[in-house]
Amino acid sequence: MKVFWPTRGIELTHGDVVGWKIDDTLCVVGIVQDWLASDGDDELRGLERVGTATTISDTSSGPSSTSVNPVLWLDEKQHIPRASSQPIQVILYTPPDTKRLRFLQLSPDRMDSRAHQRQENQKGLKAQYGASGMETQDGYGSSARMVRKRKLDTIDKVIELINRTSAAQRTISARAPIITRTGSTGSFATVRHSPTGVSDSSVALILSATAKLARSFINAVSMPSTYLPPIRSLSSTVDQLCLRFAQALDTPQRFKSTREVTSIQERSKRYISRLLSTRVDLYSSTQNDVILGYSARQLILISAESIHRNAIQTFSTHLVESPIHILHWLNDWPVGLKLNTPLSQFFCTSLGVVMGLWGAHIDPLLRTYGPTLIQTIAWISFGGLTFTLAIINDLLSLLAIHLHVCHILMRAIYRWQLDSLGGLWNLFRGKRWNVLRQRTDSYAYDVDQLFLGTLLFTVSAFLFPTVLTYAALFAAVRMVSLTANAAMAYAIDALNAFPLFELLLRIKEPSRLPAGVHFKLQQIHPKSSPDAVRAGNCIISHVWELKTSPKSFADIMRPSPTSGI
Repeated sequence: MKVFWPTRGIELTHGDVVGWKIDDTLCVVGIVQDWLASDGDDELRGLERVGTATTISDTSSGPSSTSVNPVLWLDEKQHIPRASSQPIQVILYTPPDTKRLRFLQLSPDRMDSRAHQRQENQKGLKAQYGASGMETQDGYGSSARMVRKRKLDTIDKVIELINRTSAAQRTISARAPIITRTGSTGSFATVRHSPTGVSDSSVALILSATAKLARSFINAVSMPSTYLPPIRSLSSTVDQLCLRFAQALDTPQRFKSTREVTSIQERSKRYISRLLSTRVDLYSSTQNDVILGYSARQLILISAESIHRNAIQTFSTHLVESPIHILHWLNDWPVGLKLNTPLSQFFCTSLGVVMGLWGAHIDPLLRTYGPTLIQTIAWISFGGLTFTLAIINDLLSLLAIHLHVCHILMRAIYRWQLDSLGGLWNLFRGKRWNVLRQRTDSYAYDVDQLFLGTLLFTVSAFLFPTVLTYAALFAAVRMVSLTANAAMAYAIDALNAFPLFELLLRIKEPSRLPAGVHFKLQQIHPKSSPDAVRAGNCIISHVWELKTSPKSFADIMRPSPTSGI
C-alpha cells in the first residue's frame, strides 16, 4: 500500500486520518478528531476516513491493528509516520499552494513516448514473427501493459488530488469546530455567499463592446483595396495595434471562463495547459512590454535633444547626401565602367533632383516639429516598447520613401527595356507574340519593319547597361532599407514572443512552472515505542519524497514539450 503523506498541514497527532483512496493508494489530507463524511463542499468531495493516527511515544495499546484501514504512529516533531500496522510505502509531498497558482503536473510526453515505444516494439515483433507470432506476443504482454496503464492512471489521479489538498486542508481547518457527530447523521454547516453578478455583467458588457470595436478595426485595416495592399501590411504601428486588439477579442471569453471555473482540479488543468502550450501568452508579454516601454520613454526624454540632433544629421547625410554622391560617382564612369553619357547624366540629374527636393522639404519639418515628434513617441511608449519600435520603423520608412520612389521608377524602366529587347529579338527570329493565344507564332516581317527593328534593337542594346547599372544601384539601396525594416520587425516579434514572464518566474518561483515530478529516497531514524515493536508493526526506515520538476530554461526559450517525470 502506498501512502502519500503531506509535509505540512498536519496539526494533530491523534485522530482520524482523512484523505482519498484509489485502489491500494492513499492520498492523505489531514488528521481530525472526529470525522463525518460529507459532500457539502467541492474541496471535500470524495474525502473519507482512511486510517487512524497516534504518537510514537504513546504507550497505550492504541487502536486495533486488525482493521482494514492502517494505524499509523507519528513522530511528535515532524508529524510523519514512523510505524504502521500494515506494510506501507510512505511518499512525502508538499501540498501546492493553489492561491499562488502552484500545481503539480505529470510530463505528458513521457506517456506519449512510452506509447510510441510500444508501437515501435510491436512493429518490430510483427516484422520478425509475422501476424501469428504477433498475436502470441500480444497475448503474453497484455497483462503487463494493463498493469502499466493502471499505474499511470493511478499516479495521474493522485497528482490531481494533491492539487486539491491545500484547499481541502484550509476548509478542514476553518470548519474544525463544526466537524462533530450529531447522532446517526450530520452535515457541515455551509455558508455560501451568492454573488450578485452585477459587477461581472457590467465588466463583461464593456469587454464585449471593446471586442466588437477591435474586430471592426482589424477587418478594416486587413481588407485590401483595388490598387493598394492592406494597411496592416504597410504600417508596423497598425499591425501592432491589430495584435493588441486581438487580445480584446479573446478577453470576454477568458473573463467568462475564469468566472465559470470553481473547482481546483479544473483550474489547475487550465493553468498548466496554458503554460505547456506552444501558443505565446500575449497577456504576460504585454505586461513586460509596457515595463520596457516605460524604461524606453525615460531614456527618450533624457536624450531628447541628442536624438533630435542625430536624427536631422542622419537624414541629411545618409538619406539625401550619400545617395546623391553615389549618383555622381556612377556618372563619372567608376572603375572603368563606361556608361552611356547622356542617359547617365539624365538619370543622375533627374533622380538627384527628386532626392534634393525631398530633403529640402523634410529637413525644415524635422527641425521644427522634431521635438514634438519625440515627445509623441515618448507618450506612445506607454503602450509598450513594441509600439516605440513600430512607430520608429514607420518613420524610417517614411523618411526613405524617396529612395523607394526612385527604385520603383528604375524598376519600371528596366522592365520596359527588357520587354523591348525581348520583342525586338523575336523580330530578328521572324516571330511575334500572339496576344489572343498567349504564345509565340511565326510571322513574316517587311523590310521596313526589319530595318526599324534593327535600329531600335541596337539603341536599346547600347542603353541597357546604363539602365541595368542604375536599376541595380537602387535595388541594392532598397535591399538595405528592407533589411533595416525587417530587423526592426523581427525585434518587435521577438519582444511579443519573448518569454520574459516565464524566465523571471523560473528564477523566482520554479514551482509555478511544472514540467513533471520526480521521487527522492530519504532515510529516517524511527523512534519506535516498545509496544509498537512488540505488536509486530512495520517500522518505517525509508520514505520517498515527491518533488516537482520545473520547466528548464531551454524549454522556455524553445517552446517544446517537456520530457521526463
